[in-house]
Amino acid sequence: MLGFLYNYRYTDEGAPYWTSHFRAAAALPPRVRRDRKHWRALDSRHGLVLFDTPESDGHLVVSDLVTGEHWKIDGHITFPDACNATVLCARDGCDHRDCHGGPFLVACVDSVVAGDRRITCAMFYSSVTGKWIDPIFVEQPNVIDARGHSAVLGNKVYVPCVKDGSVVEYNTRENKLSVIKAPFEVQDQKIELMGVEDGMLLFASVVKPRLYLWSMEAGPRGAAGRAQSRFIELGPLLPRPVLVDNTEVSAVGFAEGVGVIFIKTKVGLYTIHLKSKQSNQVHRGYINKVMPYMSFYTGGTDNCFQACTLSQISSSLSLAVRDDVVVLKMHSTEIFDVESLYSMHGLHFGPATWTGTQVLRLAKLHRMLGRKKAATDSDEDGENALTRGQRRSCFSAKLSAHA
Repeated sequence: MLGFLYNYRYTDEGAPYWTSHFRAAAALPPRVRRDRKHWRALDSRHGLVLFDTPESDGHLVVSDLVTGEHWKIDGHITFPDACNATVLCARDGCDHRDCHGGPFLVACVDSVVAGDRRITCAMFYSSVTGKWIDPIFVEQPNVIDARGHSAVLGNKVYVPCVKDGSVVEYNTRENKLSVIKAPFEVQDQKIELMGVEDGMLLFASVVKPRLYLWSMEAGPRGAAGRAQSRFIELGPLLPRPVLVDNTEVSAVGFAEGVGVIFIKTKVGLYTIHLKSKQSNQVHRGYINKVMPYMSFYTGGTDNCFQACTLSQISSSLSLAVRDDVVVLKMHSTEIFDVESLYSMHGLHFGPATWTGTQVLRLAKLHRMLGRKKAATDSDEDGENALTRGQRRSCFSAKLSAHA
């Protein structure tokens, strides 16, 4: 998790306007962490952020904050208080660890009124076709929670309703809508859809002094599947005054993959690691919705190629063996220090501490890049290992070809 986004609505210029803010959890360049005046973040997932720009150019914008790429989408959200919008990677078989620059979808689920009936409609935009598909409809009485978090499982997008714990399932592959009634409830407390944990939908609710969590499988054709619950005592994790007074404490965000939930209190925003049960104050403001930004970033200056991904460099990266030295090239420019690229794929090592397993993983990475076979030696244990000279040649300078 590189940080999180949140929105504030300001009125200092007469007419109210939104500003999207980014709170960094690591050292990041200004293009990532800058505020975006007149922009409102709607969703963040798979290294992408979806923005609404109503007071700017009137477009939806999908942005990869790390690479700086952005795509304008013709389709302003007319009724933002009734529409829940989601951005997601659309690459088949992607594990979402390396999907910079790939195809994406933007799914919008909305509530409309037709006479005395309330209807939910949905449609999605594909970056491949550059078009929105025709909307589909289902009649159901609850209003879509535009401020709530959505969740994505495969090709299905789940968005919450304002009342009774219902969730709308939007199957983007089959272009179908279903309504799921969550099989749990808390008296006088709203249960919030948080996201996905271990392949199940995660819901949360704070009933002082506990944080209640429910995980639910989504069954076929909109049926609610197996559900399980647990709770975390908040007494050791949050300031005592916020747990005993009548102020609101609620879950406002969840970082999928790292198991971190965000808790809003009157004295600031806290994170709680669900496994370690550790908490930390990350903001002193009162934030109603947190959108964690999950992506890869390699440190260095903005003049270097920061977001090294297989999809971006596979067509331009080559490997050669010359004088028993491994040389990597990008667009005919020799690059040395590719440690940032390898570390993204689990190759963490010192200058002369490669293990046989790491070399095998490196070889697999090179095969994915369409490389030639590298020369390898055998170490004392009989495992494959690069020679000291090859190690030095692979890790020595900057990635500047794509500055």
